Amino acid sequence: MDPDPGDAVIITGYKAIRTSKLTPAQRHANQALSAARAPVEHSFSDLKNWRILIRVRLNPGKPPSCCAPCSSSPATTPPVDR
Repeated sequence: MDPDPGDAVIITGYKAIRTSKLTPAQRHANQALSAARAPVEHSFSDLKNWRILIRVRLNPGKPPSCCAPCSSSPATTPPVDR
């Protein structure tokens, strides 16, 4: 963590290139960074999924536009008289 909150720093992992692989210390640093980042990313994912599902739960008669193709199946449409 950065001791000065006014001076934000972005920490990125190490990347291997063709001519040289990562050292064990660099690999360990990447694993530590990944372990710290994963719970945060999962939390954001849960919030994004919840935001879409809350619309379906509150208004089941009108699904969000992302679900419209799923809700219009041929089995649920009434037959047409000819």
